[in-house]
Amino acid sequence: MKRRIFTLASIALLFAFTSCEKPEPEPEPEPVTLTFSGDIVIDLGSTDADVLAFVTASDKSEVSVSGIDYDKVGEQEATFKTGDVTEKKAVKVKANKIAGTYLIAINNETQTMRQGTYEVETTSDYNKLSIKGIPEWFGATEIIFTFDKDGVTTPTITAPVMYVTGSESVPNFSTKFSEIQYTKEGSGYKLVSMKVLNYGEGIQNMFFTVTFSKM
Repeated sequence: MKRRIFTLASIALLFAFTSCEKPEPEPEPEPVTLTFSGDIVIDLGSTDADVLAFVTASDKSEVSVSGIDYDKVGEQEATFKTGDVTEKKAVKVKANKIAGTYLIAINNETQTMRQGTYEVETTSDYNKLSIKGIPEWFGATEIIFTFDKDGVTTPTITAPVMYVTGSESVPNFSTKFSEIQYTKEGSGYKLVSMKVLNYGEGIQNMFFTVTFSKM
């Protein structure tokens, strides 16, 4: 009888000890991370899907992107998000779709001064375009357009130019470009116009408009 009481007491004690043990805590989930497959460089007119092809979430969850103007050339900061995870990364939109053959004309207030057909070409930089030929109007071998978040710029050209055919060159003749405009047309893109200021020794400041007609 004593043996049975002792056995029952031992079982009860073991049960009480076991019931007091705390369950093992659940392991903390691994934090979700975003992985990017190199620099994100896309064409004008791309979509979120084109950008999201560069990114994956470690838990395979869906990723969204915002902050990109797909009709604007240059580097932009995009925001990627999945769940509670947010990350910002640069997205570069290329200028190549603006390149092409153009009829380019320089106009004053009353007439077209010069015009001709020229190639607007891509360069090794994703956000730059080049015109060769038209610089003969301004005394340089090339004009480079740089597209960025603040718009489009090209350096001021200072070079000797015969302002009137047959005359002597104007000292310190300079050409400053501003208000360089481009736009979307249908599914394509094109340069539209820019303002030109000519100035130099012995001449008054002269203002012109250059127009671009993509062919």
